[in-house]
Amino acid sequence: MDGRPTVARVAGTDIPLLTWTTQVANVNQSFNHFSSIAFSATTNTAAVMGVGGTDVEFHRCQFISTNAASGGVAFRTTGSRTMLSCCYFSATTSGQAAVRANSAGSHYVGCCIEGGLAGIEVDNSPMSVMGCLIRNQATYAISFITSSGTNYVIVGNTIDNPGTDGIRFAVTTNQATIANNIITNCPGVGINNSSGINNCRFMRVANLFFNCATNESGLGDDASFDGQTDGSTPYTVAGSDYMPVATSNARANGAPGRFEGPSLPQVSAMEIGAFQRPDAIGFLLVSN
Repeated sequence: MDGRPTVARVAGTDIPLLTWTTQVANVNQSFNHFSSIAFSATTNTAAVMGVGGTDVEFHRCQFISTNAASGGVAFRTTGSRTMLSCCYFSATTSGQAAVRANSAGSHYVGCCIEGGLAGIEVDNSPMSVMGCLIRNQATYAISFITSSGTNYVIVGNTIDNPGTDGIRFAVTTNQATIANNIITNCPGVGINNSSGINNCRFMRVANLFFNCATNESGLGDDASFDGQTDGSTPYTVAGSDYMPVATSNARANGAPGRFEGPSLPQVSAMEIGAFQRPDAIGFLLVSN
C-alpha cells in the first residue's frame, strides 16, 4: 500500500479512509509520520486535519473537506517544519482554502491541490511549493495574506483555472523565488503583487503563461528572466491531461537550460511546470 501507485487510488478502497462530521483531527505531538491514509470530513470548526506539532511528515495522504461553508479547510498547519509529499488536498470552492499554511516552515512537494476559495493560503514563513498541480480555485491558487515573511519558494508547479489570480501577494514579502511554473486560464493576474509596495524581492525565472488577462502586475522594480507565453493551450487535454504538447514553449524550456560556466555537451531538458516527459525528469543533464 505504501508503494508507488500506478493508477489513481480510491479512498476507502485502495487506502484506508477515516471520515467524520463535526470533529477535527489534530496532530500536536512532534516527529510523527503518516502515509497512505485518507481523511474526509464536513467539519467547519478549523480543518479536517490540523498539525500543531513539529517535524511532522505526510506521504501520499488525502485530505478532503466537503463543507461548503466559508470556514471549510482540508489541511492546516500551525506547527514548525511540516512536510508533505505526493498528497492530495480538496475543498469546496466556497470553503476558505484547501490548505492553510500557518506554520513556520511548511513544505509541499508533488501534491495535488484542488478547490477552495484559495488553494493555499499562506501567512507564515518559510514555505515551499514544488512540483504541485494546483487547480480550480474560486479566487487564488496561492495567496499570501497576512505575514510579511521571507524565504518563499514556488518552483515547478502547474497552476490552472484559478478564479482570479495565480500567485497573489497581498502583503509585503521579503523574498520569493518563483521559477519554472505554468500559470494558465487565469482571468486576473498570473503573478500579482497587490500589496501596493513595489520591491525587488521577487526572483522570477522561466515561468510560462497562457490565457491570463495580465501575466504579471506590481513587480515593476524587479526583472523577470526567460519568461514564456503560449498562444494556445500548452496541455495535451485542457483540464485533464497536463503534459505539455510538443508545440508548447513549456517543452524543454525550464531553467537552467544550458548551465553557466563549464563547457558541457548537454543542456537541461526539463519542462516548465509539474509534468515531465520520462526523458526530461531531473534537474541535470539530458542529451541535447
